[in-house]
Amino acid sequence: MPPTPPLPVPAPSPALPRTAPVLTLPHPGMPPPRLDREGRVLPDRAQMDRWVARLRERDEGALREVVEAFGERITAVVAGVLRDRDAVDDVVQETFVKAYTRIGAFKGDAGLFTWLYRIAVNTAKDHAKARSRRPAASLDELPAGAVGFAAVESAPAVERLEDREQRHLVRRAVAALPAVFRSVLVLREIEGLRYEEIAQILDISLGTVESRLFRARRRLKALLEKLGASA
Repeated sequence: MPPTPPLPVPAPSPALPRTAPVLTLPHPGMPPPRLDREGRVLPDRAQMDRWVARLRERDEGALREVVEAFGERITAVVAGVLRDRDAVDDVVQETFVKAYTRIGAFKGDAGLFTWLYRIAVNTAKDHAKARSRRPAASLDELPAGAVGFAAVESAPAVERLEDREQRHLVRRAVAALPAVFRSVLVLREIEGLRYEEIAQILDISLGTVESRLFRARRRLKALLEKLGASA
């Protein structure tokens, strides 16, 4: 097996920078580019297929481009699934290493990003199982980016404090959810994935996705009310 080239590591999980999307006008008759919940342009299927072809040829440049394109999203998903903040970056790194070394097993029945998300979620779950008997990181230390909230720097001091306290409560509530609910909630509410994509990533039926989301939202609302936050 050829050695894995050095990976351009995504931004550390606590930062999760919000980059402005670079939009290009679609050709007449073509659908507009798809955006995620952060307003970032998702690469289209043709671009992902080109990356796959280059990865199969062990093109290190393609790997760097894939990490740059999906690093923030994968980091957010892993941070949302794991309670162990210190392990997030390692799991993200492992996700891309697995994708590079196992690209030959990629069948192409789903998009590259769906496959990457599946690897990330499974790797995070494997890590959580391996660490299940060890104390988890403090819930208060979960990165704010993992639940899709960010402070508004221009807000007055009191408003910033209230906003920070609100995010703190949301992080605690999300972290307190069982892993099966955290993963589906992150993929839907943070990443904005379609139900069909979530079903592919988690290898569950559409009905199970809907059921878990309903139960996850209900539990999250109850936890937020218990913690004194607005749902």
